Amino acid sequence: MYRRFKPLDIVLHFTMMVTFIALVLTGLPLKFSHAPWAKGLMAFWGGAEMAGLVHRIAAAITFLYFAAANAYFIYFLFYKNYLEIQIPSRNCLALNPSAPAGRISRTSLG
Repeated sequence: MYRRFKPLDIVLHFTMMVTFIALVLTGLPLKFSHAPWAKGLMAFWGGAEMAGLVHRIAAAITFLYFAAANAYFIYFLFYKNYLEIQIPSRNCLALNPSAPAGRISRTSLG
């Protein structure tokens, strides 16, 4: 069976989803405290102080997974050498259209 994502990718993605929802559900009622729907969300969180605390914790976790994702990217970019530079050879069709693989006869085109 082919595994599409590594466990770290799954954890980072799940963390991003949870913290984003937490930031939305705490930030919107703090920003729009005058709206009628905001009072219900504030009551759910236990008041503005608790909503602000949850918002700050979710923001700190967001910065942590952002740093982890960047470190993960830099690791693969520089240490795993996934971005290898390939120098084309003389027989490359882009550089030499008359290379043997580049010759197409009229009969092969139909």
